[in-house]
Parts: sequence; structure tokens; C-alpha cells
Amino acid sequence: MFIALLHVEIIIPLSRSLKYKRHILKPLKLKIRDNFNASVIESDYKDKWQRTLLSIAFLRESRGILDSVVEKCISFLNSVPEVQVVDWDVEVI
Repeated sequence: MFIALLHVEIIIPLSRSLKYKRHILKPLKLKIRDNFNASVIESDYKDKWQRTLLSIAFLRESRGILDSVVEKCISFLNSVPEVQVVDWDVEVI
């Protein structure tokens, strides 16, 4: 078994309130959870309107499958028009 922890720093440029930020993040976290079978939390910048850090955990049988799903998740996040991925980091256990 292999575990990957993906930390993704995101900016939501159009956000002017925490309510709007939650409006964008809630369906985004659900899509990540459903599409990639992952656990997702907002782990930092909870009080900032335009910035967040999502921590996403993946568990897979093989390292190759794990690397593939992490890359697909990053590509998915880069394709979402409402958010901008600023930085990301992966830890594999």
C-alpha cells in the first residue's frame, strides 16, 4: 500500500468574501473526493478570502497507480476556471 499527501495552494481571484470562497470550495472538494477516491480538507488560510491550502490524501495498491492519480488530480485542479493553482507538493509514504 502506498499513501500520497498532496498539498495544493490555491487562489480564488474573484472571491470577495468567505461565503463566496466556500461556495467555490465545497463542490470542488466533493468532485475531488468523488472523482479520485480521496480525502480532502482545507488545511490552511481558512480566514483568507482569496487563498486556501487543500490537503488531499490518496491510498493505492501500487506506486504507479498512485503517481498517475496524483497527476490527474493536479491536472483537474489546473483546469478549474474559478481557481488558480499557485503551488503544490507531494509526500509519498
